[in-house]
Amino acid sequence: MDTSNDVEFTSKYVSEFNEAKFQILRLHNSWVLCNNHRRNGRIKELNLELDTIWDELSSKAGTKEEEYRDKIEGIDKKIVGTRDSVKYVLVRKKYCLLKLIQEEVGMGGKMKDALNDGMDE
Repeated sequence: MDTSNDVEFTSKYVSEFNEAKFQILRLHNSWVLCNNHRRNGRIKELNLELDTIWDELSSKAGTKEEEYRDKIEGIDKKIVGTRDSVKYVLVRKKYCLLKLIQEEVGMGGKMKDALNDGMDE
């Protein structure tokens, strides 16, 4: 591949991994904000940040997107108009669901067999 004209080369080819890195970075930043909102008792802000996380994850949900969306919307409907103590429990449920979705769509930690040292691959 001739890369003598760098401007032309960069306009034709883009790294496949750039957006993935940015998605993970955005998710990390959102989870940090969620933890800060949670510690400071800012339930409304926590819930809004969880919506941001759902927006990020929903594009990766694939065939389960509708199932996940129904679960998230069900929790959101219960959150509206409830007392703060009940609202916090529901927002925690949403938080945990989004963590599970993140793992299921492959944007969380990567698990491997503890007995496999990778030497046979």
